[in-house]
Amino acid sequence: MYKHLFSVTKTFEALPVAHCQFQDVNPDGSPGPCAALHGYDRNVSIEVSCAELDEYGWVFPFGAFKQVRAWLEYYFDHTAVFPAADPRMPEIRKAMDAGFIDARILPYGVSMEMSALFLYENANHYVWENSDGRACITKLEFRENHKNGGHFIIDYSKSMQNAMNFNGEQLVMKPEWEAEKPSDAIARVMDVTLWEPSRAKSSSK
Repeated sequence: MYKHLFSVTKTFEALPVAHCQFQDVNPDGSPGPCAALHGYDRNVSIEVSCAELDEYGWVFPFGAFKQVRAWLEYYFDHTAVFPAADPRMPEIRKAMDAGFIDARILPYGVSMEMSALFLYENANHYVWENSDGRACITKLEFRENHKNGGHFIIDYSKSMQNAMNFNGEQLVMKPEWEAEKPSDAIARVMDVTLWEPSRAKSSSK
């Protein structure tokens, strides 16, 4: 157990993105309002922690977040994000092919919680590598508006283990990911013995 931790927080505001939740179903079987495509300006906050500061007294230089910003803008800036498991994918692809939407197909959902986990998987090793193995992500927040948000919080020691055991690509920018159950992604992150990189596939769409 670490006796002390230092943390910094970086926030990215007003990322204009549309999404929909195909799981939103009314009791009578009709789709709920969140099943339709709708948009928000997402705000994202990243907490990075360490037990040992660098020679300048820093946890992590804010300038090093530029690549994280580029990753966020690729997925969530003037795009529409869909879960890979959405059964309406044939109709979504028609809209993509017609140029109506610039879509990103995400692996285990587009909720605030799953968006936070998706960022964690892609960015944690980047933070660790660019801090000479001192720092890692310990908290992520995605907000779709001032009322609704979701968090991913992980113990510093566990996050460091994840970073050290990671063997995939970091900050991957792919338009389409294969479907994965949220429970499988959570198990991979919370038990380092299950770690395998999320499965991305290239797409020309």
